[in-house]
Amino acid sequence: MRIPARRGIAADYLPFFPALLSLSLALAWPCAAQESRIYEDSTSWDHPESVTASEGELFPNPPYSHDWQSRSFFFVGRLNNGTFFVFNLFHWSLSPLQSWGLLVLVTDESGRLYKYDGSLPAGGSATKGEGFDFRFGENIFQSHGAEHRIRIALDGFSCDLRMENLLPAWKPGDGWAIYEKSGRMYNRYGIPAPWAEVNGTMTVFGETMNAEGQCTWDSSLSVQPLNRPNSPGYYFRAFSPAGTPPGDRVFVDMLCTYTHASYGAVALPILIVARGGAWAFTTKNFSLAPDDWTLLQDPPYPYPGRIHLSAAKGGWSLEGAFVAERLYSLTDVFQRIPRIMRALASLFVKRPVLYRMIGYFKGFLVAPDGAREEISLPAHGEYVVIK
Repeated sequence: MRIPARRGIAADYLPFFPALLSLSLALAWPCAAQESRIYEDSTSWDHPESVTASEGELFPNPPYSHDWQSRSFFFVGRLNNGTFFVFNLFHWSLSPLQSWGLLVLVTDESGRLYKYDGSLPAGGSATKGEGFDFRFGENIFQSHGAEHRIRIALDGFSCDLRMENLLPAWKPGDGWAIYEKSGRMYNRYGIPAPWAEVNGTMTVFGETMNAEGQCTWDSSLSVQPLNRPNSPGYYFRAFSPAGTPPGDRVFVDMLCTYTHASYGAVALPILIVARGGAWAFTTKNFSLAPDDWTLLQDPPYPYPGRIHLSAAKGGWSLEGAFVAERLYSLTDVFQRIPRIMRALASLFVKRPVLYRMIGYFKGFLVAPDGAREEISLPAHGEYVVIK
């Protein structure tokens, strides 16, 4: 992995910022001995088609025990009309505090943006035992095997979507990224729908549309001190455009985040490449190089407008770059705080900043038989930095 010095991390902080200001979270935690283990088990990487991920592995929900515990269910998709959507359902616990939250982002080709970022009503419940079945009033999030449903009803936005897997549920390695020797600080990661088709209806910008397209969604459970978050994080998901024959469609899913420096700033990289509705290859060994950095006036942290990627596995190879065409959403917790109060706030909490971009992944995919294919895939990108 080469890169100069997660999915929805900053959204977890937003609903309870006032409560954080009352906690002395800037105090140092004892530093555990470093001994990370990152998505081990080569079978999952070498033979993704042979992996079976149980509901318990995809949707772990242990009782709260310590530190900052958060669960995230992150959906990214592109409709055939060029509309991108992001849904992030999440739950956090920091004893005695806890809450559910929801982020909804929708942007179309004209650049319009719908955004909801807030809490969900109390009383949300999951089916007993393993599985994924949440209801919050009219909002429904369900998964049963290779089929999934999302129904959301908000002011200015609603959808009723059904998703069906093109690739079966999968986990990277054994699904565990363990940050230190004790095993108390970790991330469990699974992908209920690595690549799926979506259909249904969506109402946004005052219009109702047929919501047909492609998507992906992952599930994670994170346990770690709140003042030692993973950062930075680089992500993009790229889908073949509408009209591409199913047998020729290509999908690329890349994410790489880093543990806190106290855990060694260890990379947590995952790459999925698929073609024609089947696995091409998966790997955690690839080269990543962000550049074309852009600095806004506020926040004072640049974001990459281009992310180069180079990978090879099992006779396949991929070379290319995600290139952002527009920054469509910026989430900065501190922008919700008056400037005069930001210095005080920085004593108690970290500053998560998320840049979300629309662009293309362009490059070449080479098959084991030597066939070289030029690809240009509409893509959704993210950069997360926590200072």
